Amino acid sequence: MQATTAPAQADTTQRLAAFVRYVMTTCGRDFLQALDDLELSLSQVKLLNVLSDAGEVPLKEAGDHLALSLPAVSRAVDGLVQRGLVKRTEDPDDRRMKRVALSAKGRRLAQDLVQLRFAGLDEFVAGLDPRERGALDKALELLSRREEIG
Repeated sequence: MQATTAPAQADTTQRLAAFVRYVMTTCGRDFLQALDDLELSLSQVKLLNVLSDAGEVPLKEAGDHLALSLPAVSRAVDGLVQRGLVKRTEDPDDRRMKRVALSAKGRRLAQDLVQLRFAGLDEFVAGLDPRERGALDKALELLSRREEIG
């Protein structure tokens, strides 16, 4: 039974990888261009997303969430602070710890980047025929029930 499952899983994995690659590179061109224009690193973009969702967090917690070392997340934060996108403050309970949060400018940028990503996805969905759109919607509805997704 295991031998017949593995090839089917590998096929699904390959199709999913091709789809994700297509969506990331084709449907996100404006998003990728914005990142290039803004000269933001992937770590900085991920940090903007974390802070957008979490609000103010300890610097170490942000690094743990992104699987970045404290020096790496500090470098990412430094660049964002210099651009006025992130505020860094001392923790009121422990002055050795730093906390980070989006500034108003950073929150607007994070929202703008999300809108660019959505626009690319919307363009992709608009190009599907009704049968494809229905199949995609049905699959996504099923997957969105998973706790880690929904």
